[in-house]
Amino acid sequence: MTIRFNPDLYSDVVAGLNNNNVQQSTAFQELSTGRRVQQPSDDPSATADVINIHWQSAQTDQYAQNVNNLQGLLQTADSTMSSVISSLNQAISLGVQSGDSTLSPTNRATIATQVQNIGKQILTLANTSFQGTYIFAGTKSGQPAYVANPASPNGVTYQGNSNTNQVEVAPGQTVTMNTPGSQLFTNPSGDVFAALTNLATAAATGNGVPAAVDQLKTAFDTVNAQRTQYGTSLNQLQTAQTFLATNKLGLSTQENSAVGIDLAQAASDVQKALTQRSAILAAGGKIQNVSLLDYLK
Repeated sequence: MTIRFNPDLYSDVVAGLNNNNVQQSTAFQELSTGRRVQQPSDDPSATADVINIHWQSAQTDQYAQNVNNLQGLLQTADSTMSSVISSLNQAISLGVQSGDSTLSPTNRATIATQVQNIGKQILTLANTSFQGTYIFAGTKSGQPAYVANPASPNGVTYQGNSNTNQVEVAPGQTVTMNTPGSQLFTNPSGDVFAALTNLATAAATGNGVPAAVDQLKTAFDTVNAQRTQYGTSLNQLQTAQTFLATNKLGLSTQENSAVGIDLAQAASDVQKALTQRSAILAAGGKIQNVSLLDYLK
């Protein structure tokens, strides 16, 4: 009978420890990162899926950034229009007061000045900017939308244009980010500045006040109707925001399914590697007591 005896048992122990170190390292890394795929070669198919998921996630992040930027602009515009409507209400009230035939010329002059001041306030509001962009100038947003022009019948000149910008806030979904001043303040259906100019004149003279008040009310109705666009756009942004948050969560779940670990299995692998290491070390500790005679017993 032939008996084979390995005179270098330590090499077996060292090899076992090296292999165990690899197993431990892999198990600990998976447990600490939560990922079973650490490099493309671990699972090429899953890696390809993750690359696509990351691309979709980056797109979602860009849409979310668009929503955040647009939200600030639209909220500023909506708040501005709220101030415009409040100012117009005040002007209408002053117009009604000026219809009192018993008013003195001094009182009429005071009311006319107040109406003119409201016109100046609205001119300032019409030139509101957000992060350096004049929000009511159409797409010519690098300069104020309006300038005062005493030679103009309505007292102003519009420097913007009638164009609008669309921003994509979700796949296939766009939101209008601006309403031109020509549509809001100098709309042929209701010119705010013309109505205020005519009301100031009527209030000062006492002539044609009812017609001037009606003209301003028409302008008010036009502004109020146009303002609803901002509310609609803000609601669209809220819907898009909800969709993007849900989509982001779904992509995270997909990535975890593709390369994530089974936590219970990962913990078991760590424990298994530690147990094997203890066994190898224990075996190594007995080698010094092993001799050829042990195998001949």
